[in-house]
Amino acid sequence: MSEPDIVTLLATGTTLNGSASDLASEAASRAALLFVSELYRKTFNKKKIVREEPPKLHMSVNPSGADRSNDSVQAMYDLSKKWCITVRFTQTGRMKALLGYVLRFDQAAKAVDGQE
Repeated sequence: MSEPDIVTLLATGTTLNGSASDLASEAASRAALLFVSELYRKTFNKKKIVREEPPKLHMSVNPSGADRSNDSVQAMYDLSKKWCITVRFTQTGRMKALLGYVLRFDQAAKAVDGQE
């Protein structure tokens, strides 16, 4: 990948290989989502809630750039502090589910240093 492609991928989540109209429509849809969420908060006096505990469910949409057949949605749910389940759905109809054991390196580093 060229340097401009890498910078664009990091900034927008897509590469320059897609057409300009694809990039513009993705940027417009992201801006519209941010606008609607802020408008909802201001209209109904909803404050942005910041919780001490992180959410148990994490969702992400993974656009594939110009080839829309590889788009996917991924959800990760924390079952406990050490176990999580990850499910990925692709646009072509495939599904992959993984059960994972989570290693927390920050706690291990504190235990080694004797800070805990």
